[in-house]
Amino acid sequence: MSLLTSSPTIAFVALGSNLGDSQRVLREAMQRLQAISRQPLVQSSFWQTSPVDCPPGSPPFVNAVVALVPVAGETPESLLVKLRAMEMEFGRQPKEVHNERVRSTSI
Repeated sequence: MSLLTSSPTIAFVALGSNLGDSQRVLREAMQRLQAISRQPLVQSSFWQTSPVDCPPGSPPFVNAVVALVPVAGETPESLLVKLRAMEMEFGRQPKEVHNERVRSTSI
C-alpha cells in the first residue's frame, strides 16, 4: 500500500528556491522533511519556472512538491512551526515586500 492510497493524514509541502544551488537546496530540504515523516516521502520531479511578480533580473526558480505522513502527535500547527523553522535554517529571511529578493553582501 503506497502513501497516497493508504488512509493516514498526508501533508503536501511545496518547495522552491532561486538562489544558490537550488537543486541541492531542494534535495537537502527533502532529506530534512523525511525526518518528520512516518513513511517515505512521495516526491515530484524538479521543475524550473520563471519568476513571477519578482524584481527584474531575478533568477529562475526550481520547484518541487513532497507528500509526507507527519509523525505521530504532529498537528497542523506544530508542523507549520517546524516548516517555518526549517525555512529559517535554510536562510530564508522574513520579507516585508511580497516576493522580495534579498542579496547577501560581504564586508
